Amino acid sequence: MDSKHSDFPAQKIASPELARMAAEDSCQEASVLIELNLPPQQVHAKRQPSASQGAQWSFLEESAEVKETNRRTIEAASHSLQTLLGETPRWLNSARAFVARVTPEQLRIISRFPFVKAVHSNRRISAKP
Repeated sequence: MDSKHSDFPAQKIASPELARMAAEDSCQEASVLIELNLPPQQVHAKRQPSASQGAQWSFLEESAEVKETNRRTIEAASHSLQTLLGETPRWLNSARAFVARVTPEQLRIISRFPFVKAVHSNRRISAKP
C-alpha cells in the first residue's frame, strides 16, 4: 500500500506534528485518535436548586435510525482500520474515536477514508503547576 506523500487531505490531520509526520517517509509511529464522521452526542444539563449540587448531566437518547447508522459506520471503520493496521483498534465511545498506533503511510491512508472526520495526536495532557 504505497501512497504519495503529498496526496492526502491534510485538513483532516489536526496537529502540525502529525501533518509533518504524514509528509515523511519513515518508520516512526504515533498514537492517534481517529475521529469518525458521526453526529455529535446531545448532552443536556439541568441545574439543581442548590448551587452546591452543581449541574446534573444527561445524554439525550438518539433515535433508533441514528443508532443503527452510527453502529454500521463504526463497524465498517473498525473493519477498514483492522485490515490496514493488522490489529483491531480500540474504540472510545465517549470520544467517538478509535485509538491506534500508526506509521506515516498508514496516517495518509486513514486521512483519505470517507468515514474519518479528523485525526488527532493521542497524548497525555496535564495541568501546569
